[in-house]
Amino acid sequence: MNRINGPTILPSILAADFSKMGEEVSAAVESGADGLHIDVMDGRFVPPITFGIQMIKDIKPYMKEVPMEVHLMVHEPITMIPELSDIGVDSVIVHLEACLDLEDTLLAIRSHGMKSGVAVKPDTEIDELESVLDQLDIVLAMTVEPGYGGQAYIASVEPKIKRIRKLIDERDLHTQLEVDGGINESTIKLAYLAGATRFVCGSAIFGPSKNVKTQITKLRQVLDSS
Repeated sequence: MNRINGPTILPSILAADFSKMGEEVSAAVESGADGLHIDVMDGRFVPPITFGIQMIKDIKPYMKEVPMEVHLMVHEPITMIPELSDIGVDSVIVHLEACLDLEDTLLAIRSHGMKSGVAVKPDTEIDELESVLDQLDIVLAMTVEPGYGGQAYIASVEPKIKRIRKLIDERDLHTQLEVDGGINESTIKLAYLAGATRFVCGSAIFGPSKNVKTQITKLRQVLDSS
């Protein structure tokens, strides 16, 4: 597999052990993760509160050269962009549903030197997404309702993934298509065949009885055989 141009696996630290976050991040990096996915939740756009700027700062030294992707599940995410840039975040994904002015938010991300992404909930129509698609490095199709980890994959999102894939290909864009939610050894192939190229995996990688390297290897083997 070509790790640069092929499918990308992004462990989500939402499923990691918060009491030893540095060790968990190091394990993912040393096990060949293509990047790390960090979910920031504010208790307003989604019910839970996870972590914010301080946690991102604290784990950045453990990342080495592996890209850091921050998924902002927060209301009006534009306010956090400068601080994320200062930390050295590589890409920022915001929710279409959470931005008062989506184009201004994307402009702020890019003007701070980071890759821009937009996430959409399972039931969100993608009409508004079409108008900004050429401004995006990443589109994230949520395959669960955003918020809590460990939810089951929603297969009914697959037609949306296929539609987004078609739009990207028809416009000959380099936009990457990402999925997040319930992605494991059983579902990663379904999302890949629908057109996704980036896969956020939480409880499929992290857990008390799981070896991070073994879990990442298993996921890659499924993709290699697809």
